[in-house]
Amino acid sequence: MKKILLLVLMISIVLFGCIETNENLKKEELILTSLDKQLTLPETYQISYSEKVQGTTLDIFLLKGETEVVITKSEVDTKWVYLNKENTTFCEQMYDEDILCADIINDSRFDAEINDAKTKFINNKLTNEAKNTFNVLIDTKSLDFKGDILERNFAERTCNQIEFQINYQDLSAANLAKIGISSSNPLVNKYKNFTQTVCYDDEFGIPLYIKITYFDSGKETVFERTALSFSDNPPELKLPGEKVNINEFYSYFSDARRELNALVYCINQEENDGCFKQISYELESSKMCEYIKEETKKYQCLIIALNFDKNPNICNLIKSQEDKDACYFELTRNTGNKTYCDYIVDNTIENMCLDLNINIPIEIKECEQDSDCSIQGCNTEICAPIEKEITTNCQWKEIYSCYTENTTSCRCINGKCSWELTNKLIDCINEYETKRILEDIKNKKNEQETNQTDIEIEK
Repeated sequence: MKKILLLVLMISIVLFGCIETNENLKKEELILTSLDKQLTLPETYQISYSEKVQGTTLDIFLLKGETEVVITKSEVDTKWVYLNKENTTFCEQMYDEDILCADIINDSRFDAEINDAKTKFINNKLTNEAKNTFNVLIDTKSLDFKGDILERNFAERTCNQIEFQINYQDLSAANLAKIGISSSNPLVNKYKNFTQTVCYDDEFGIPLYIKITYFDSGKETVFERTALSFSDNPPELKLPGEKVNINEFYSYFSDARRELNALVYCINQEENDGCFKQISYELESSKMCEYIKEETKKYQCLIIALNFDKNPNICNLIKSQEDKDACYFELTRNTGNKTYCDYIVDNTIENMCLDLNINIPIEIKECEQDSDCSIQGCNTEICAPIEKEITTNCQWKEIYSCYTENTTSCRCINGKCSWELTNKLIDCINEYETKRILEDIKNKKNEQETNQTDIEIEK
């Protein structure tokens, strides 16, 4: 009897293994046939997505035709990239400001944005590269499939969804080279549990839904893209704004990138209210105040922002009447326009507002363009107007190491010579501040322990 049970168990294991193998073959076939279907996409189409990454949401619209158009809308800006054989045209709009456009011809400052736009469109080259990658992963058994094939619907279209984990660490150097990845790539030596969920469109094989998750130093990162609409009859899109000088456009474009980088950085900080407040002052942007969750801190930030953004609509964002009165008082003091006193409800504060002796200084711009600014100081730590000679005491501080050409640049920003607030500079300053705070805590702890020892000796 025991032999019979053992035989049945062995047969069951073999059958289960065959079933599992057949299921994996179906999933492998689904991936490869979907990639083949992508080659049958019509010459013209439009598709829109919603992307979620690092706590922010992007709305993306793609139009494929003689001119390829990519429109990306974030919480800070909207950008348009028009790609054709003759040239590339870029347009940018920050918040609800005017839309500026410029022709980008052999300007390396925009390479990253343009290359990113190009890779959003499916083409034969990218599809064949993807097929090669999956063939290598399948041959080396580096794909670990999870769950069943699911039928789902996105953008009023049917798709088949699969989930799999890619084990890049299992690939040899030769196989990594076959898929264009080096052994130093984070996918190989840093990211763990790299898992991908894809729902392939039945007709054209395009991904209607993608979710990628992985762990980086124990912290989970999630990227998610969901198709919202698809059509093979796209509209014709015209330029949304006027063309300007390329350097004027780059300055505007850089401001938008700086605010977006700062937004993403603060969203991913544990104490992000304080981060938004600090970034608001650094960038002189009242918009950053609006992301602060705690109302009292938000109102304080908005009122202080009137020092550099004299927009009366800021006061309309404040719900508390007491803080709204303070806002109109501060707005009057910063603009010299006493008609704002009429919006103050508290009679005492209104009378104080009307009695203000206002002398508004004339604001003089330090610079008009980046070339008006230069790096100065013994430790090259100062960004100042080129005609000014700044002398410093030459005392070295560790934070000065953050201000190098690898992390930032000295630019003309809002009429002032300032260091550009790049991601690398923010990270460097944050690392320095973290070290300083930890050192302060350590010193205070040592001081407390010394005092405690002195008390015990006295006893």
